[in-house]
Amino acid sequence: LCGCSTVTDTQVDEKSSFYYYSVGKRKIIYKYMTSTGGFFPIPTGQRRFEVDADPETFVVLSNTIGKDADNVFFSGGRVSNVDAPTFEILGDGLYKDKNNIYRNNIKDGAEDNRTLAVLSDLDAATFELMDSTSVSWAKDKNGIIYYYNRLDVDNKTFQLLSHNTAYDKDSFYMFATFEVDLPDPYPWHGKPKRLTKYAVADDELLIMYTYNKYNRLETHPIAGHSSVYVYDSASHILEFNGKLYWENVICYITLDKATFTAIDERYGKDKNGAYLSGKVIPYANPAHFEVIDNFMRLSKDDKYVFYKYDII
Repeated sequence: LCGCSTVTDTQVDEKSSFYYYSVGKRKIIYKYMTSTGGFFPIPTGQRRFEVDADPETFVVLSNTIGKDADNVFFSGGRVSNVDAPTFEILGDGLYKDKNNIYRNNIKDGAEDNRTLAVLSDLDAATFELMDSTSVSWAKDKNGIIYYYNRLDVDNKTFQLLSHNTAYDKDSFYMFATFEVDLPDPYPWHGKPKRLTKYAVADDELLIMYTYNKYNRLETHPIAGHSSVYVYDSASHILEFNGKLYWENVICYITLDKATFTAIDERYGKDKNGAYLSGKVIPYANPAHFEVIDNFMRLSKDDKYVFYKYDII
């Protein structure tokens, strides 16, 4: 806060650096730093104004959003078209109350009687997100929703593979961000079966999706599900036509089917060795091998500590 201020306010909740109680908790205050704007803004001072909220029932929902028993406030300004008691934040820019699902179309400012955009085609009572990491996928009693648009898919058999790939009993789908139309779905020739985290197959076709900046999609003809051997579905390791795929990338190692164990999504071991993303970790003893930190790619056995494939 601005060091020149002589007003002693108390932060309401650590979730927000903008909402404060006044002295004695008699009022809700919204404070923020002003600046010159532009590409390199220079702080010019602090603005402090009173929010017309009830201090006794006021709670902070996010950095800029709060509510009391009767009203919801964005950047200190009242929102007029929502039900405060049932109002909740679903995700980035997506909100819900007992009546509607809303998108954020409010700009910063303290003006009262602003409104959120109502997504009128969605049923609030049954609406729920399908992906905990984003607001892209949701469903209600009427079906599947992708970025707030309803899809013509089979609702009962629809399953997500990733943030932009999915399948149902009829087809495999790959979506581009914010694109509503289904882009060239792959129709199934038989009953589809999810083999690994990012692989689905029917009686004739194996589809593997690799999530990276290229969003690679590969299709391979197969002779039924039984022609694909799955080592571990969580780590997406599989083999077909004499080739081994680890995280949907072909690799040139031989795994022992009887003794192979996936340790986590990247590491595995069998009686012959320890492996990271489809490559052998030299000198690792599989009998004593364990992962220390998956994110940092640290592992060890009874003699060595390894960073990726190297002894440290």
